Amino acid sequence: MNRYRHAVSASAATLCLIFANAGHAAASAEEAAQLRGALTPFGAEKAANNDGSIPAWTGGVTPAGTSGGKRADPFAGEKPLYSVTAQNVAQYADKLSDGQQAMFKKYPTYRIDVYKTHRTASAPQWVYDNTFKNATRAKFAKDGYSLEGVYGGIPFPLPKTGLEAMWNNLLSWKAESLDLDFRVYVTTADGRRLLSSDVLLEDQFPYFAKDGSPEKFNGFFHKYRLELALDFRIP
Repeated sequence: MNRYRHAVSASAATLCLIFANAGHAAASAEEAAQLRGALTPFGAEKAANNDGSIPAWTGGVTPAGTSGGKRADPFAGEKPLYSVTAQNVAQYADKLSDGQQAMFKKYPTYRIDVYKTHRTASAPQWVYDNTFKNATRAKFAKDGYSLEGVYGGIPFPLPKTGLEAMWNNLLSWKAESLDLDFRVYVTTADGRRLLSSDVLLEDQFPYFAKDGSPEKFNGFFHKYRLELALDFRIP
């Protein structure tokens, strides 16, 4: 057994991307108005899809209470709409990946329970308000390697280029800070679980500090501290 423990601290003053010819035209006031109308505050379609399998977004779910230190399940009483089994897998083949179909062949008792779709995404109102402001004021700096005029929300809720969409992903809402303590296991083909790493992750998102502003922002979007305990045992 060779056990290795390693701690890493890092911060990102500027999140770098690889691209060419960065350009951006801020959304107009008329375009931004959609974020308080037909679109969600983050720019997604608010309406349901044609067959209703994806419902309309009505504000998402704000977790309330805890159960054993975990978020309570807001849909705990729901039953599956249907289950996919080895006996009916052909009926749902067009909805399953090759990997999922292979699981049914390898494990006869494998089952996928399919539940009603819910659009649970939500964020604090102040994040929505900042996103609305960012829509008309965000602009690239340093040839697109950084941003100006943004703070505390999605920078480009009405993206017009791939670069804007990438920045939205990098600066997506998660929290003001996160502390995660978890273990990673590798499952073997015969069902054994092997511990591969023990992880402690401390995340800070100065960009999403509640009382900040573009004028006060110091350019640090994300800071983190990662501590790993890696286990290289070979069974």
